[in-house]
Amino acid sequence: MSENLASNPILELTPQPVPALEPPPQPAVVELAAVPKPPKRAWRLPAAIAALGVLASGGLGGLLYVNTGQRDAARNQLAATRTQLASTRSELDTTTANLGSTQNALDAAGVRARYVSFYIADSGRTNTSVANFLNECTSTSYSSCRSDAQQILDDLKAFQADRSKLSVPTDLANADTMLKDSLSAAIAAVQEFITGADNGKADQIDDGWNKFEAARLSLAKAETALGAAIK
Repeated sequence: MSENLASNPILELTPQPVPALEPPPQPAVVELAAVPKPPKRAWRLPAAIAALGVLASGGLGGLLYVNTGQRDAARNQLAATRTQLASTRSELDTTTANLGSTQNALDAAGVRARYVSFYIADSGRTNTSVANFLNECTSTSYSSCRSDAQQILDDLKAFQADRSKLSVPTDLANADTMLKDSLSAAIAAVQEFITGADNGKADQIDDGWNKFEAARLSLAKAETALGAAIK
């Protein structure tokens, strides 16, 4: 065959153009649908609950702290109030006691003042009657002597009655007892004197007179004791 080719000069090999190669077709891009993400609600809800719990616990903690502080403050205020009340009550008791002492002192002063006033009035009246009696009985007028003796008797009885109605100050108790006994003795003596004078019995008149003089001496001692105590 090579010989045929060589002996056949007409036959020439003409290069044939190489056809352009077309690029291979690109594979079609298939768009895949986006895979949906799983919902986050499953973990958002517990997280929200937890967040609320944290907030609530914080709020409750703060509220508890505030309430505890307010409670402690209230307790301290209550304790202070109780202390103040106790102090006030103590001061009130002291004031009441002082008022009681003052009232007792005023009462004692009132008792003393009334007793002194009574003694001055009744003793003055009785002493005047005794002086009149002594002056009249030195005369020869029986009627005047009898009248003055009756006046002494009435004044002595009034003196004793007034004394028995009064409260006696403690420091005047002994002198008051002396006064009471002296008045009783003087009343008995004057009564005996009047009875003897009315019945014309000289011995009874003398006995009544002597007893009256002794009673006068006792009255003078009682008045001296009272005067010293009153001063």
